[in-house]
Amino acid sequence: MSFLLGIIVFHLLVVLVFVFIIAFPIPLTKRDYGQPSDHGLEYEKTALADGSDAWFLPNKEANKTVLICHGRSRNKSWMLPLCVQLAKKYRVFVFDFPSHGKNPYRTTTIGLRESETVGHALDWLENRHQKDPVFVYGVSMGGVAAMLYLGRVSRESVKKLVTDGSFDDLKLFLGFFAKKLWLPNYIKNFVFNIAGRLAKYELQQVRPIALADRLTMPTLFLHGEHDWFVPKESAKRLAEKANSTFHLYNGSHDEPDNENMQKAVLQFFQE
Repeated sequence: MSFLLGIIVFHLLVVLVFVFIIAFPIPLTKRDYGQPSDHGLEYEKTALADGSDAWFLPNKEANKTVLICHGRSRNKSWMLPLCVQLAKKYRVFVFDFPSHGKNPYRTTTIGLRESETVGHALDWLENRHQKDPVFVYGVSMGGVAAMLYLGRVSRESVKKLVTDGSFDDLKLFLGFFAKKLWLPNYIKNFVFNIAGRLAKYELQQVRPIALADRLTMPTLFLHGEHDWFVPKESAKRLAEKANSTFHLYNGSHDEPDNENMQKAVLQFFQE
């Protein structure tokens, strides 16, 4: 009887842990690099229409802006190493997705509702700088959110898009991860169902691959060659569907200070 009870308790713990991991940002990974002023950068604090906290980094010599979309369980401060490099040539706009950074801690939809925030950020930039060109960079979930938005909505101001380490299909990606952890299908399916209900969405809705061929701007699909989290095949499939460029760089997952990634982004934006 005690053995059976132990098995039941173990399964419940596994379900609870994985439901939390999928439905909520992971608090322990909210590392950051301070504020722009800590890196000698002038900046303006602002907020998007949905209340999301944001920083605008001006550059009087630039007439283009790079919009930065951070990954899941990160925040705008985490992206500062990349912002520092981009701010030498561009204006930079970086924000916290809902449930991340300075925003109230709640559930996440790993790109779905977050895509609406990308739209709010573009609204802010267009209201501020009219139709000046915007380049978009999104890492991991940020890239997914950018693809989901720009695949649905045509924005004349967006001239280029870079995704970095983004998955192509949420259920496929989570299924791959569950397989690596030896989770039985009945636990995996139960977890997916509960996590979706908790966060109030269906995981199968998060499929940037379904919209990749609707991206009208030149797009670069970057991926770290040693990415331990998202399979590099995701970026390759996205690039093939979008008829765009796929590039592997020497690095892992979500490394804003990776010089190889920074070089690839800058080169693409300058082409």
